[in-house]
Amino acid sequence: MKVILASLTILALFVIISCSKTNNVTTTIRDTTTLIFRDTTIVRDTVYQKTALNPIVGLWIGKYLNSGDVDSFYYSFDIQPNGNCIATAIGSTNNSDATSGPWHLTGTAFTATLTLMSLSPTATVQAVNATYDSTAGKLTGQWSYTQGTGVPGTFTLTRVPK
Repeated sequence: MKVILASLTILALFVIISCSKTNNVTTTIRDTTTLIFRDTTIVRDTVYQKTALNPIVGLWIGKYLNSGDVDSFYYSFDIQPNGNCIATAIGSTNNSDATSGPWHLTGTAFTATLTLMSLSPTATVQAVNATYDSTAGKLTGQWSYTQGTGVPGTFTLTRVPK
């Protein structure tokens, strides 16, 4: 019996090992490749921002000369970053006047509309036109009256360093 059992076991193993199953199935394999590009372009330019040697904003002090006069007198502008300008003048009899108003700078052309700061019932308004030289620190110009009366004149101011 042992012989028969051994023969059957060998036969069973032979049948299991020698049997093959043929399955003709076509399988399509798709190869997917994912490419990730991380292109970071960095452009570095050297930017030189040239600041004015004498910025327009700040204190400017100098002198004014009324048309027809020989003597010049103290004059100053306090040009503020908020767009306001305060001008102060001291005249021949040590009288002082203060004016204020908006200012604008276009290139080197400085303009301001200054109104007399007093309790006078009639307003006196000056139109100021000047040339701004940031390198030399000079503001040179003239004023005329657009409202009220007064003598027009010229002025030269120098920027006070910070």
